[in-house]
Amino acid sequence: MQPQFINEQINAALYDYEIIPLLEPFNEYFYVKTDNPDPESFRFVEESSRYLTTEQTGTKGLLKPVEKRFADVKYQDAETGNVNGGYLFSSDGYVDGGTLNIQQMTARHESTIYNLSTGKSEPYITYDYTVTDAQAEMGTVKDVYDYLIDTYTNDNQTFFEKMDALQKGMDQITLYYTAYVQGDLVKVENQYWGLSTSPHVDQTFYIQKPYTHTASTPMLCSYLYPYILDSIGFPSMMGRLAKNLDDSATWQWNSNYHWLIDVTWNGETKTYGGAGEGGGHALTKDQVTKIYSFDGSSTDQTKVNDLAGCREQICYYGTLPKIEETYEDELTWNDIYESVGEEAWLRVYAIDSIYGSSHIAFTYFAKMHGAENPSYFSDAWVDGRYINRYEYFSKGDTLEDHPNTTIVLKDVKIKVPEPESGNLQYSYRPLSERKEYDANTGIWKGYMKFYYIEETDTWQADIYDRLSIYDSASWTRSKIEDKEFVDACTLTRAEVEALQVDRNANTDPAVYMIYDLKSEPGVWVGK
Repeated sequence: MQPQFINEQINAALYDYEIIPLLEPFNEYFYVKTDNPDPESFRFVEESSRYLTTEQTGTKGLLKPVEKRFADVKYQDAETGNVNGGYLFSSDGYVDGGTLNIQQMTARHESTIYNLSTGKSEPYITYDYTVTDAQAEMGTVKDVYDYLIDTYTNDNQTFFEKMDALQKGMDQITLYYTAYVQGDLVKVENQYWGLSTSPHVDQTFYIQKPYTHTASTPMLCSYLYPYILDSIGFPSMMGRLAKNLDDSATWQWNSNYHWLIDVTWNGETKTYGGAGEGGGHALTKDQVTKIYSFDGSSTDQTKVNDLAGCREQICYYGTLPKIEETYEDELTWNDIYESVGEEAWLRVYAIDSIYGSSHIAFTYFAKMHGAENPSYFSDAWVDGRYINRYEYFSKGDTLEDHPNTTIVLKDVKIKVPEPESGNLQYSYRPLSERKEYDANTGIWKGYMKFYYIEETDTWQADIYDRLSIYDSASWTRSKIEDKEFVDACTLTRAEVEALQVDRNANTDPAVYMIYDLKSEPGVWVGK
């Protein structure tokens, strides 16, 4: 058929369309087989779907052409995205199959949008559409949540029995990594090696490199598989499943572990979450051998249209050799430890959230007593400043804000009395072998943590529980009960207030080392 035009545009209603789910029974990606030569000229809308509310009708339930080009797809025309007489389309997740209306593109608007990650303006295209009288049919599909509920639960189960079954099911099918063809390695202008904090309360620091890759090429198999979930996506999906099971259920992020959520229903709370297992990783072009050719040949990956087959394909890529990269100017932890020495404030790059917001902050590295390398601090008072749970100085926070937080003190004098019988052991090693303790002066070289004891409203030195009297004759251990020793290991609230642990609460360190990605790392300021 020769193209027919409306206002110099193809009349989409005059062509035939067959909509085929690429991974059954999911409602996300489709192969649209058609004789229409212009994929921009049309899209589909489903106006009757169980996933649509009345307010969403006409604005949701859309199928649009996929703009990405995939490394594992054979294109007849990469510019239009033609794949053997058709195109790849994706939905917004609100379709469930049946009759779809064909919409005609009436206008195309080109503009630019600023990309924060690249610092460049990039093309941005929008379209205007109008509904035609033409329609197309599609088989029944479902979203990723209904699939899990339909597959792993039944009506005879209680709410938490269903949640337990969903957790078990997701543990079995969820992957973590994706497969993609990695772009070229390039150095980022005006950026340096350095340290960043983690946006997760249960993680600490990352060494960040001033290198990135040019645009990587995605792979269709990774986009088709709907359960590639990281440690944020997995618990988020569990939270959505809980609400789908019963809207009265509530959930919140676990306070200690970023990959878990706490789900509450009918007054009871249980914990769920995790992350995917195994999977693929960055590949080179020559490693991509499983191709979606859409030609029905024996090697055509479109024949792999079930969850297990797609998972197996991604996991296969995960077995291939990884791309190894080396950096002549690489910053290592040993470099940092050697630069820091005994102790130092560091100016680092603090990542505020998983969405990328950040700022420059200070953190403290110092040798704890007995440690070979400097340690970081978390949720503690150090050098008159509060280091928060994300390991950086929270400026302005006072003892009143954190009245029961761990206190870290340097070169503490705690004289250890000699026992009448038995040997003194510190962490199951003879105290005499511990170089940090001076038996003559009673000084413990380095920093020591004092933990808050709620029952007594006091702080106790960590050596109190790590130091014991070992009797080799009876193979028993006992605590040191000497009053002077116990008192020296204990800080009362009055003593803590006298220490002025928040004396520098509003003052940035005057002397520090730079590891903030903005300047040459390891350089001292103010020294």
